[in-house]
Amino acid sequence: MKGGDIAGPGEFAPRLLFLFEGLIATVPSENSRRHARAMKKGRWDEVIDCYVTDSRMMARLWDLSWRYGYAVDLITFLPKEAEKPLKERSDAERWPFGWVTSVNPEYLSRQVANDPTVARIYVGNERDGVWFGGKTRWVPDPNVASLLE
Repeated sequence: MKGGDIAGPGEFAPRLLFLFEGLIATVPSENSRRHARAMKKGRWDEVIDCYVTDSRMMARLWDLSWRYGYAVDLITFLPKEAEKPLKERSDAERWPFGWVTSVNPEYLSRQVANDPTVARIYVGNERDGVWFGGKTRWVPDPNVASLLE
């Protein structure tokens, strides 16, 4: 910090992107039929409500944000219409995400390839990570020792 500025020239807080589906939240089997119906009808509030968040992962995200100073952002591969209900849920449940957005994986892969501010993209399913090459971190279990390894 110099002269009251938070960051000097060329300095930035590394951003970590987390995929909502499969990592931050999953659809339990008892909600799968309701989820499928809501997806088919485009009821995005209901689609988002079908997901159950993983409290262990949320604890890890708060740790990354507070202790290590990372900017943690939430992405979803759901359609753009699902972005608003997801942001509302994130705010209501006080998730640590600064940025919540719906993205096309192919477009995002081109964007992050040359973006030095994005340090890593975390996914819960291996198949979701194929888009992002070396910036991808597959997290099969939220109990992993560290998300930063």
